[in-house]
Amino acid sequence: MIGLAPYKLGREDKWAGKAAELEWINDPDIISKQIAAVKESSADGYALYY
Repeated sequence: MIGLAPYKLGREDKWAGKAAELEWINDPDIISKQIAAVKESSADGYALYY
């Protein structure tokens, strides 16, 4: 089970490192992309954390 964090949408992620700290602000499709990646993986599913 993979945990996804839509609560980060529109916020700076200080823990992601310099290259990715603004991806939650700049990429409005980030959750959709993460869900697609989970579906292509061997994970049993995903949970959204609000």
